[in-house]
Amino acid sequence: MPTASVIILQYVCPLLGCLVANFMFAAPLKDVRLAVSRGTLGSLNPTPWAVMTGNCTGWITYSYLIQNQFMFWANAPGLILSIWFNMAAAKLQYCDRMSTSMRSSFVQLLDANRRSFALRGGERVVLGGDLDQEEDFLSDDGNHSAVQTFATLRKTALEITLQKTEAPAPHEKVVVGVITVWVAVISLLSFLKPDVEQWKLVIGIVVNINLCFFYGAPLSTIFTVLKNRDSSSIHRWTMLMK
Repeated sequence: MPTASVIILQYVCPLLGCLVANFMFAAPLKDVRLAVSRGTLGSLNPTPWAVMTGNCTGWITYSYLIQNQFMFWANAPGLILSIWFNMAAAKLQYCDRMSTSMRSSFVQLLDANRRSFALRGGERVVLGGDLDQEEDFLSDDGNHSAVQTFATLRKTALEITLQKTEAPAPHEKVVVGVITVWVAVISLLSFLKPDVEQWKLVIGIVVNINLCFFYGAPLSTIFTVLKNRDSSSIHRWTMLMK
């Protein structure tokens, strides 16, 4: 029969730690879902999610080495969540860029063709209509210039919406960098074939370094916060759970 101290130290405390860790990893879930529904990343800072992937990967690896179920379940859900967070962040960064690019392109289009909107009073124009029905667009003197002008505008607008542009998502580079470090560490150890204790030592050191970056990652926008005097990019629930 295990004593009370053994139960508390070996089961209760690890279980509480497991629960707290999962609450911490799930802290951004609501805001990320809201950002996805709105189609914009907004003020969310995705850097902690990239570091979170490396952190969970390291601790899961360490849990295999020491055969600790509590450590595994404290990080496995976090790894799964971090993958989704990172995918959402890259997608939303692309959406934000394309939204800005589209607005800029349309403004340039309208500005370049602003004279086309100075139509005479007798002309009727419906951009969403059928341009083949020219009689609806004829001016008083039967001039087809309005039809041709707006046909050109609609064609140009369609070309803007279908334009192919680069799709940079800076967050992808951060995620790839973190994953590369862990692939390099685990691969190197596998090829060198150290004993289990050496595995524990190396993985333990690297994952604790990663953990320090994870705790500090929400402050990666500190210069923006100080410059704009706006702390909305620092996720309060994540900081609270940490």
